[in-house]
Amino acid sequence: MYKLKPLLILGLTLILTACGAPANNESASSQVVPEQASSISIPETVEATIVFEVDEEEQADMARSLKVEEGTTLLDAMNVEYEVKETDGFITAIDGIEQDDSKNKWWLYSVNGEDGTVGAADYEIKEDDQIKWTLNGN
Repeated sequence: MYKLKPLLILGLTLILTACGAPANNESASSQVVPEQASSISIPETVEATIVFEVDEEEQADMARSLKVEEGTTLLDAMNVEYEVKETDGFITAIDGIEQDDSKNKWWLYSVNGEDGTVGAADYEIKEDDQIKWTLNGN
């Protein structure tokens, strides 16, 4: 009888351990799934309009309505929509129309009627921005 008792205890321990393991794994995996689902985020988008004026004439064929991810800079958006040359975050040519330093003609932008205060690489487009690029001599 004494020889059967240790074998019986060992057998019961193995059975209880085997039966209990799936319950622990299920609860651990059920905790992970909601955390993964809640960490997924969809980027917000913003809409803006870009228009152009060259030598005091509107360039209607260059105008665009944009829909970009929140945090997109003006330079990044311009590089997607147009053929752009830039130096140090400042745009020097758009679709082959280059600024002319000798004539004091530079690409300048305004947003919602206010002159840009930073380079295009630093300005983040915001919802409903009305962006106007001008290339006019002084």
